[in-house]
Amino acid sequence: MPGGCVVGAHRAGVLGAGGASPWMKDLSTSVVALLVSEACNIGLAPVVNPAHEALTRARLVHVDQSYLRADTVAAANARLMAAQAEVPIVKFWGEGLLASVDGLRFVVPVRTVSAAPSPKYFGLKRGITWLNAVNDQVAGIGQMVVPGTPRDSLHILEALLNLDGGVKPEMVATDNASYSDMVFGLFKILGYNFSPRFRDLDDQRFWRATMPGVETGTYGAVEDLARNRVNLSKVITHWPDMLKVAGSLVTNQVRA
Repeated sequence: MPGGCVVGAHRAGVLGAGGASPWMKDLSTSVVALLVSEACNIGLAPVVNPAHEALTRARLVHVDQSYLRADTVAAANARLMAAQAEVPIVKFWGEGLLASVDGLRFVVPVRTVSAAPSPKYFGLKRGITWLNAVNDQVAGIGQMVVPGTPRDSLHILEALLNLDGGVKPEMVATDNASYSDMVFGLFKILGYNFSPRFRDLDDQRFWRATMPGVETGTYGAVEDLARNRVNLSKVITHWPDMLKVAGSLVTNQVRA
């Protein structure tokens, strides 16, 4: 299935690097062998078969370099998600509107600019964080690699803005995610309900929005907690600039 999706993505108009033809004989066999090799982290040796044209080392190296690129794998992933969404039982899990993004830490034993230090997780070595986005229908709607272990709330936003496919999530659940008031606002402008799992809840600030001479109602159970006041005049003044930032993120003119 994955191999067929990767090849199908090419036949829909995405050619291999250098314009290689997607009609190569037994291309699906080569692609599936490479997917098994990468998914199982076993290298090429176990899947190489000199007696089979589609499994020679030269063919596999060529197909790997020409076809298994990030953009083609993402296109194949989108087709898989669309197919799974049509499976009847999936509709009972949810509508794809609830997403979760979390990171896995990996030590990188070789020298590379893609890794960074973090004594807490990697000791004296360097490593990366792999952010993976899932929703209530499917695992793996988008992902990205981040050097080291940075404050990841804005990296989470970047992953959401560049999903492989599926519907746009409405609510995004994360761990502590180094959230801030600015992060909450940015997610909201972009149409997401940012829902991190709070740590040290007693240290959180609760806000109320008021305008001089305008009745804004009460805050119910958190009325006594909402002691901080939002300066709406500043929001109104800078609203056009805030929208420009949001628009630049959505159109990938700048990265989150």
